[in-house]
Amino acid sequence: MMFEANNNLYKTVSKEYPDITLHNVYGLTIPFSDKWKTIGMNLSGGADSACLTMLLAGIIEDNNYDCKIQVISHCRCWTTRPWQLPISINVYNKLKEKWPNIIGLRVENYIPPEIEMGALGFISNNTSGDMFEVSSFNGYIRYRDKLDAIFNATTKVPSGDEVENIIKKNNVSFPPKRSLAAEEGKRRDVIHYGSEIFYTCHPFRFIEKDVIISFYHLYNNTDILDITRSCEGDILDDRIKKVMPSVDAYFNSDAEVPTCNKCFWCIEREWAISSKDKCIEKMKQI
Repeated sequence: MMFEANNNLYKTVSKEYPDITLHNVYGLTIPFSDKWKTIGMNLSGGADSACLTMLLAGIIEDNNYDCKIQVISHCRCWTTRPWQLPISINVYNKLKEKWPNIIGLRVENYIPPEIEMGALGFISNNTSGDMFEVSSFNGYIRYRDKLDAIFNATTKVPSGDEVENIIKKNNVSFPPKRSLAAEEGKRRDVIHYGSEIFYTCHPFRFIEKDVIISFYHLYNNTDILDITRSCEGDILDDRIKKVMPSVDAYFNSDAEVPTCNKCFWCIEREWAISSKDKCIEKMKQI
């Protein structure tokens, strides 16, 4: 089974967390509770977080749950990738347009470029300043707005030799903390219940991006996919700086920002799109 190792991590959930229902979404388990009234979703403007928001909205709609999705976006890297925030807003607006009664408020956090991983590296326990800020802000919003759960859409890096060979050829590094296989995972990696009566859910933790791309096609929502951006190339990249040589150029231009086509996230997305047909057929057979 395609998601067997991932789904096995939920075996003890019904006993540990009896209020949680395990939803089967083309074979992938996604936890949810009919008792939740508001959940938080970290929405970056990338394909992964937009996809999970889409699936959660579908679960709420199909089961007639009385629950809203509150979007949390983090304004990051404005001096090097100022387009990230506007893209996240566009994605939010598209999701709100499709599910106006489910997609709720959007709250925005600001992360100074000076504390990003690229500026300071890890500052404590393999955690960077931006990681601390994201976690801290999520906790604040959880208390302030009385959220029942927060969902995160971080995915696993592709495991096939094809992507690995391309990455090595381009001398690109894998993102940290994304290589663990489901067979090595534990239940708390996909759903964790905190002491503050609060759930943190990571249903994509062991899912690769070809599955993410496939979901958009299976649900006929490629119009959402089309406005997401995975590239993390910045204004110093040769391809991008020809069009956007500076932050000022971006804010004073209506030109489309090109993708760098060489960062890990570009390589991963291109691979996922090229692999989607085989993946879709597998998911249809589950």
